Amino acid sequence: MKFGTIGVVAGSIFGTMAKEYLRGISQAAKEKNLKVLVFASLESFEIEEDYEKGELALLESVNYGVLDGIIFIPNSFTLRSFGDKVYEILQKRCTAPIVIMDDVLTYQPDVIADHEKAFAALTSHMIEAHNCTDIVLIAGPEGEVLSEQRISGFRNSLAEHGLSCAEDTIIYGDYWLNAPTSYAEKLVSGEIRKPQAVLCANDIMAITLARALAEKSWEVPQDLAIAGYDGTDYAFNSHPRITSCLPALSLIHISAPTRLLSISYAVFCLKKKKTYTNHHYVNTTQLVD
Repeated sequence: MKFGTIGVVAGSIFGTMAKEYLRGISQAAKEKNLKVLVFASLESFEIEEDYEKGELALLESVNYGVLDGIIFIPNSFTLRSFGDKVYEILQKRCTAPIVIMDDVLTYQPDVIADHEKAFAALTSHMIEAHNCTDIVLIAGPEGEVLSEQRISGFRNSLAEHGLSCAEDTIIYGDYWLNAPTSYAEKLVSGEIRKPQAVLCANDIMAITLARALAEKSWEVPQDLAIAGYDGTDYAFNSHPRITSCLPALSLIHISAPTRLLSISYAVFCLKKKKTYTNHHYVNTTQLVD
């Protein structure tokens, strides 16, 4: 069975996360003697309708027949709605296997990060390296899969260090501005107690919290240690500086070409696409203070 060229379909490829994705894929492809074609978008929050139509038209015109498989990275798109349209084109135009990377919100991924263990590692880092024993978590929405994974990792780390998880230790948020802004206001007013550290389920909430407190003359990390999750460029370049956790996405994506090969072989044998429900978890973590 001939298998030599894979496509990678992604949104922006210039951020830290995207670079980690591509680095891992390129490394694995080189080891397996595969060629890689990258189809990237320049979409953003400010994308104009005509520009979006043009990018989608380009994807419609691709000769997918030259590809033996595609790795699709949904969370590399700034706008989920645009990523959904891209995926619709792939499903319609591409007959080769498609491996979906690390996104359980909309899609059924084939390779995903073990966010529970990664967030546990972040929590343990704050306890062991920064001597924080009173920690609050601003999570994502209650019941949402990725949010609950982070919460579980947080609880596990506290338990491993003999720390309790009080009722006011976990605050549900929205991965956006509202929860950290509200939390900052309550901290400053004295409405709620001040912990030693606050962990946030993503970098955007952590940065928002740090900036809201800085506007009230609080110093981070002197007055309050703050950590985010995702390891984005925003976190690395933010002021005040925050700790963040990058789940070593390059290593996660080394698994993707192997997964693609196995799916392709199943397709070759069965003469039809195979739907995989057994996810492949990869547990890797990088911490940056």
